[in-house]
Amino acid sequence: MQEGNTEVYDADLSKYFDTIPHNKLMIVLKERITDPRLLKLIMKWLKVQVYGDGEYKGGKQNKLGTPQGGVISPLLANIYMHLIDRIVNSSQSIFGQNAFETLVRHYGLIDPTKYALR
Repeated sequence: MQEGNTEVYDADLSKYFDTIPHNKLMIVLKERITDPRLLKLIMKWLKVQVYGDGEYKGGKQNKLGTPQGGVISPLLANIYMHLIDRIVNSSQSIFGQNAFETLVRHYGLIDPTKYALR
């Protein structure tokens, strides 16, 4: 507010854990993790089947989301959200003008059909 910023983007992140794309998350992780064994372990964690409501969900074909209830899921979700935060708050940011459109069109980080913006 002191810097003259008066715009706020409000996003509903209720389905956030379910919509994190594995391929883009792995790109972000590769910025900091160089050990391919650890990256492979994380990918296996993302592909694990979860049993709930009498059926198995997820698995090797799954390309989105982090297994809810997994101890690593909040960490992975925060790492991915940090990327979005970096983009919005970068020195080249156009946050007051069309940052959301940049996240959607240029970076492909957010599926606009999954989030309600006001």
